[in-house]
Amino acid sequence: MTQLNKLFSSLCILLTFAGFMVTAEAFSDGFILFGAYSGKATYLLDSNMNTITTWDHSKLSDSLNGYSAYLLPNGNLLRSGQVKAVMKGTTQVSPPANAAPLQGTIDEIDAHGKVVWSYQLADSIYMLHHDFKILPNGNILAVSFVRYSRAQMIAAGVDSTIKDNGAKAKAMLGEKIIEIKPDHEKGGGTIVWEWVMLDHVAPKEQAMGNPHLISGSIVKELYTGQWVHLNGMDYDSIKDLIVFSSRIFSEVYVIDHSTTTQEAKGHTGGKFGKGGDILYRWGRSKNYLENGDTAVRVLHCPTWIPKGYPGEGHILFFHNNVNGNNPRGISQVIEIIPPFDANGKFTYTTGSAFGPVSPIWIYSPSSDFRSDYMSSTFRLPNGNTLIHEAYPGGTGGFGASSNSRIREISPNKTIIDTASLVIKNNSSGFGMAFNPAKIMYYPSSYPGINKLFLALNISNTSKGQQIDVKKQLPKVTLTKDAAVFTNISGCEVSFFALSGKKIASMRVKSSKFTYNVSHFPVGVYIVKVISKKEILTSSMFTILP
Repeated sequence: MTQLNKLFSSLCILLTFAGFMVTAEAFSDGFILFGAYSGKATYLLDSNMNTITTWDHSKLSDSLNGYSAYLLPNGNLLRSGQVKAVMKGTTQVSPPANAAPLQGTIDEIDAHGKVVWSYQLADSIYMLHHDFKILPNGNILAVSFVRYSRAQMIAAGVDSTIKDNGAKAKAMLGEKIIEIKPDHEKGGGTIVWEWVMLDHVAPKEQAMGNPHLISGSIVKELYTGQWVHLNGMDYDSIKDLIVFSSRIFSEVYVIDHSTTTQEAKGHTGGKFGKGGDILYRWGRSKNYLENGDTAVRVLHCPTWIPKGYPGEGHILFFHNNVNGNNPRGISQVIEIIPPFDANGKFTYTTGSAFGPVSPIWIYSPSSDFRSDYMSSTFRLPNGNTLIHEAYPGGTGGFGASSNSRIREISPNKTIIDTASLVIKNNSSGFGMAFNPAKIMYYPSSYPGINKLFLALNISNTSKGQQIDVKKQLPKVTLTKDAAVFTNISGCEVSFFALSGKKIASMRVKSSKFTYNVSHFPVGVYIVKVISKKEILTSSMFTILP
């Protein structure tokens, strides 16, 4: 008897036939968007790691990539770029010294590489950096450095003894989050909302037991002139909340976006009644409790798991685990459930740490999983998790030639597939992307994918019809005891044991081909369709007793 179960969504299908089981895809259906920092191109790959399209930025004034790139619902690319530094002699006057990674601009670019809108914030005081997010109303949340003098930071409550390169700090870079309303007719935009971290600082003597403010004495020394190094951000459109992370403070933070700018400066107002104060934090309770502990040692890319996805409303992030006491030297992916009460407000017990006590889910394999820098992770619609190691191998990997790695894992932490982010068949010579700071994932149902494909004339479909982006790619379907392939003329079909040993291989001349696997011993196998040394599709299946 044939049994068909859909797990979470149609993207992951489990088929069971009298002793025969198969997961239909290796990497789940969807697309990966990324561009390497300081590279001159952004790429969109399909689930087989084939390059679908490339945006060439080499002729732009801000040709070098920043950290982040997104695909808009209209099919355009939204990408950060690097401004040119302004020097006065040997002194950099804009952007401010130590503002790194260098960025400063956000460009909207159409399918054919034309910049249709651009915004810049980079002067002697401010510089856009790291991350930004598109809001449902079309505005953009973005992160900016803010340069403060020693007098300003001490007046705000930052410890006067804080050091910079071993000496008392004369200045520092703090952070603010801004909301930009784009002007698509004239270019640029207007800041319509902002939240400034230095408005929510507790001096050293008041910091302990005051969890809704940032302690001015969390760190004794700046990180290359930076106090926070805000390295990732996401937005929850349902609750109107912003989550962000700090590499230096090793925490995730949540603030209220429903406030006015004036309310965001203070401690009252907004849907949650606390103005711009910290509503929730997690990762290092010793930052606000005398008896607190450390759960996180450097993290990146916190995300809200979207509505309708398994774990919706939870926070997921990549834990670099730098200088941790884990003897294996392993990074982690951590999922936590923020504690809300029946009225949708965060719960907190005075004198204790914000919950949860423990994450609901941790991915921490026994070996071969570490990136001390950057990196990102996302929950997929089917409940699996996509993980991106920016610099595999820990400290030795930073700046090396090794490629970023991605892996998809199931909820029970089984590896579905892995790959390196290598740009195939790219002879353009510009911005070969190996180690992006972060990646983005989009399911094939995402409106921006269809709009982009229509603009590129990749598929002739009527308006509103979903594009089957794999229509002409090889496919494998499992019957009771055979693998049936279509669209594989001229390809090589190979079966491998999980150990990597090749079990069978053949070249196929016809478009459709069937191979009987009933004689395979009990075990887990991988079947790959290969053309010109390029893996076009890969699937994993199990022969049961």
